[in-house]
Amino acid sequence: MTDSNISLRLSRRRFLSASLGGMLLPQYATATAPRSGGHLRMWVGSLRGASSLAHCAPARRCWGETLTESTADGDAVMPLLAERWSTSDGGLRWAFKIRQRVRFHDGRLLDARDVVASLQRLEPRDRHWLLPMVEEIAVIGSHSVGFRLRKAMSEFPMMLSDSHLVIQPHDLPDPGTVGTGPYRCRPVAPDVVVMERFA
Repeated sequence: MTDSNISLRLSRRRFLSASLGGMLLPQYATATAPRSGGHLRMWVGSLRGASSLAHCAPARRCWGETLTESTADGDAVMPLLAERWSTSDGGLRWAFKIRQRVRFHDGRLLDARDVVASLQRLEPRDRHWLLPMVEEIAVIGSHSVGFRLRKAMSEFPMMLSDSHLVIQPHDLPDPGTVGTGPYRCRPVAPDVVVMERFA
């Protein structure tokens, strides 16, 4: 390898370290080995504080969880906050059993009311393209939610894995970034929110 190649490689590394701020702070961009614990810090754009984290899809995956999740290759759907589901009436009705003993970051326990409120809380424009097929969402038990669709859709559980559909507490007017995900958001300055591991 020539000196010019070495110089180019180092310059490129410095460039990536500086420009990767779109996802991680520079000091984490050049980390050589993973470490357990600590904080995850992200730069997510021009919005300030928790507003940025609530509107950034990669960040939502850190602080929030959905009813289902897709496999890494996107070919299959797996349970997440829903532990199982079933369908009836030719695929027009779906029932989801919600996991019990799941806690939000503020300590309260997840139940079916949170699921229904979170999905009904969507902005009309978001609901139009995320859940256009849903006619009705209803609580059918403390940890059971029912959906009635306008038309049968076998891939409906997969659609519920979209990061816009994170489940949040039902009784918070503006839930911000309160979720059940692996990281909890803690504001430390007007423009800085630290995400701490949530056990």
